[in-house]
Amino acid sequence: MPEWEYRYYSYNAHWDENEQMASMRDGEGDHYFALFQPNGLIIKGFDQRFNQVHGPHDVLQVCLTNLRDF
Repeated sequence: MPEWEYRYYSYNAHWDENEQMASMRDGEGDHYFALFQPNGLIIKGFDQRFNQVHGPHDVLQVCLTNLRDF
């Protein structure tokens, strides 16, 4: 298995008790980190192309619009 710093995608089914982790790093700044727990999912990420066109308020507006019908 490749060393951590050379991986593009990573997944750990035993991140912690009752937790799983998935991540992606492209080496150019884009990344995400996802933590799966029995009661839900947390995702943190960054996409530099999106941030060059949109600002943080645009992300919030898109999230609110998409979650309105959820």
